Amino acid sequence: MKVALLSFHNAYNYGAALQAYALQSAVEKLGADCEYIDYRNEHRKNAYDMKYQFRQAVRERKPVSAAKALVGGPIMAKRGKKFKAFYAKYLKTTEKIYETSKQASELNGAYDKFIVGSDQVWNFSNNGGDYAFLLDFVEDDARKISYSSSFGLSALSDGISEKYGELLKKFNRLSTRESVGVDLIKETSGRDAHLVLDPVFLAGREVWDKVREDWPAPKDKHVFIYANRQSQITDFLNTGYKTDAKLHVLSTHISLGELFGGKIKTRLSMAPEEFLNEIQSAELVVTASFHCLAISVIYHKPFVAILTGDRGKDERILNLLKITGLESRALTSVTTAADVLAPIDYEEVDKKLESHLAYSREYLRRALFDEPDLPFEKTPENKLFCRDSRCFGCGACENACPVGAITMKSDDEGFLFPSLDEDKCINCHKCHAVCQVYTAPPSAEKQSYYGVKNDDAVRLKSSSGGMFYALASQIFAENGVVCAAAMDKDFKVRHAFAENMEEAAPMRGTYYLQSATADCYAKTKEYLKSGRTVLFVGTACQVKGLLDFLGEKYENLYTCDIICHGVPSPAVFDKFIGYLKSKGELETFRFRDKSLGWRGYNVSAVIDGKAVKNKLWLQSFNNLFSHSMINRLSCGSCPYTNYDRPADLTIGDFWGVEKNYKDFADKLGVSLVLVNSEKGERLFGRAGPEKAVAVKKEETAQNSLMKPAAVSSFRLQVFQTLRISSYEAAMKKYGEVNLKGLIKNVLRRIKTR
Repeated sequence: MKVALLSFHNAYNYGAALQAYALQSAVEKLGADCEYIDYRNEHRKNAYDMKYQFRQAVRERKPVSAAKALVGGPIMAKRGKKFKAFYAKYLKTTEKIYETSKQASELNGAYDKFIVGSDQVWNFSNNGGDYAFLLDFVEDDARKISYSSSFGLSALSDGISEKYGELLKKFNRLSTRESVGVDLIKETSGRDAHLVLDPVFLAGREVWDKVREDWPAPKDKHVFIYANRQSQITDFLNTGYKTDAKLHVLSTHISLGELFGGKIKTRLSMAPEEFLNEIQSAELVVTASFHCLAISVIYHKPFVAILTGDRGKDERILNLLKITGLESRALTSVTTAADVLAPIDYEEVDKKLESHLAYSREYLRRALFDEPDLPFEKTPENKLFCRDSRCFGCGACENACPVGAITMKSDDEGFLFPSLDEDKCINCHKCHAVCQVYTAPPSAEKQSYYGVKNDDAVRLKSSSGGMFYALASQIFAENGVVCAAAMDKDFKVRHAFAENMEEAAPMRGTYYLQSATADCYAKTKEYLKSGRTVLFVGTACQVKGLLDFLGEKYENLYTCDIICHGVPSPAVFDKFIGYLKSKGELETFRFRDKSLGWRGYNVSAVIDGKAVKNKLWLQSFNNLFSHSMINRLSCGSCPYTNYDRPADLTIGDFWGVEKNYKDFADKLGVSLVLVNSEKGERLFGRAGPEKAVAVKKEETAQNSLMKPAAVSSFRLQVFQTLRISSYEAAMKKYGEVNLKGLIKNVLRRIKTR
């Protein structure tokens, strides 16, 4: 049998190199003759060409990128030489180089099977938007196999999702190495896929020993750190881990101090064989790399896994930690030196891996030799109750549980997660049925766009243009109730119900916190069943949680979601409030004070009877939040930061309104309204805001409708500082309570005059 393999087989990347050789070895071990298609499209060909990158950066007027390409040229050339030597020695490739699907189509009669995998071959950013990596050039669908293929993403854009689904349907056998990949394949193609191990595990220690045997191992006692951010190294050192061993750092993102530091040996590049030796001989491995982690497990090394907060990037690491039962080895804000030093029971780890290894090998064997497919593994019971970074904390599961077995509890960072009382649980799986991590994403029925202004008196007490006031007033006029977030006298933000505008007054403010929904979903259902009209207002994930909990449509329910940057930790806010109280009696606090203007973070408080406005220390919490340093991890891969909204209406600040509607903009604020359904259109028409102007979709574009806010590289350090020191220490270091913050404040005021 002759098999063609397709992957990123010539990348200057350690994981890419090791998985490519491992897959080749695994296929050969099954008795097949195989080789890699030497496929190099324009994107892959130029990925490591620093001269090309420099010219591209100059053309696009990106001076920083140009400088990086210029400086990185010699480094990349040295690294490339080592990788080319590895590939030449270990990989078998076609004599001819192929650059397009059309060219590769001539291979159809040359191979019995085509296998694509196991790197991020289905990541559109990495494969150059080339459908060859979905084997679109292979004419016989029965010959198409994927092994451990990865998306490296938590979602596919609308532009490619349909095409991906069309091509994935044509595969004879499908497998991926991440559970999010299983979900994406199901969503796009309707196909089930197998969750298998990366091929580096199929190769095993024997293969890797042979690869590294001719290369001298480091002789000094060392900790091997492979990280791609300076902050990740700092995060690890902040655990308090002490050692007399040298730190061997492989990274291109380090400070000059570390580059020339006595106890730190830094390498900007090394051969894949050296990479294996560094791991095998280390007393500890610290890494944000999946393959570095995988090799550490194969060699039974103590390790610390660093997460980025990006679901797509972290999923492969989280899957491996879950499979091996080593979730505690992930670096968090509460990781201590004792956690790092805790021994790993590798005998138990190997037992857990063995069944997955057997499953993965059998999948590959059956796929190659056209034997009946393996049965698909069922989703484990109570899958929801791990500390899943995808969890939104919406509380739908708590409300859905018929026996009260679930309660929402705060984790170490202060975010709510479901906690299960197994003694009460009756395994009805209603919690799983309403969890939005697993339910279908929303899609707007129809959409129209408006800029809205209420009268000046209303807007002065509102966050932006007074749209919430208009909607709530209409609901009350129809004898309905409103459920929305409000802050109580103890500075806690919770969802509550209001029967009139007086009760709804606290709901008109802006609260940069995730409110606790508690039993609001269940109470909303009671109101709806009794015939009352309900307007539910919240973040998109809270609205989606309510809709999934209800499970059926109610004509008397109206929903409104907020354009959202993310949700910061309530625990950090409590520390912030404690800091304010240390200055005197805190009477009020406002995240945004309209009396100081609409634009920017105009924050105010009353302490000891005196008004305090826009002090740097007063703005610090908002700064930490806006830079995504204290936000919930799931916000970094939020599926709702686009125009596919779950609610009937979407409201928020109409940032940029002055660009196209200069006469409509003013200092009291303008609301942006997205009408997402016919019901929403009817309510918007009845609510009749005082001034409204229809706008075009492209005129509404803003960051929170385009993509999730990236998780800050300083996030972990902020939480560590809060844990071991104080809020004041964290705000001074990260909250712009410094000269930089002062300058930004001055410039902001000049800009908004």
